Parts: sequence; structure tokens; C-alpha cells
Amino acid sequence: MVMEGWFPQKKIMGHSSIGGLICESLWMEFCSGKHEVWVPILAMPMHLDQLVNAKLVESIGVGIKIKKDGSGKLEREEITKVIEDLVV
Repeated sequence: MVMEGWFPQKKIMGHSSIGGLICESLWMEFCSGKHEVWVPILAMPMHLDQLVNAKLVESIGVGIKIKKDGSGKLEREEITKVIEDLVV
């Protein structure tokens, strides 16, 4: 689901059909209350501190970090594998 604008995050994140949250690993996402209703996180760091935040998510066991290839690009197979690992 992709949404723009304001939406009821707690209600959506608390729904039984939500298997996880894909996010950029911004520190404010973790502090903002998006995770008051716990769902696994698929961390997809893009810039600067996001890599550290994504490693933290993985190290404390609340999600999985998508790994990039040697050139810094995301591979379709890796994204598929991580999503399957997250929701299964």
C-alpha cells in the first residue's frame, strides 16, 4: 500500500494483514511512534545515518536490513528474499 498525506498509522499498522513495514531507516521514523504497534521492519537505508540505523534494527532483532550489491544498488532477488524472510 502506498499512501500520501495523513492516515491512521496505528490502525493500519495494527491490522492483522500487515506483515511488516518497509522504511528508509530514518531515525525519526523510529522515534515518531510508527512502531508503537510492533510489526517487523524491512530497513532499506539510502543515505548517511540510515545505514547505522538499519544495522541497529537488525542487531536488536526487530527487522532485516536489505543489503546492496558491490556497486551500491539494490537487487530484485535480495529484496524478494528479505520480504519473504520478513513475512514468513
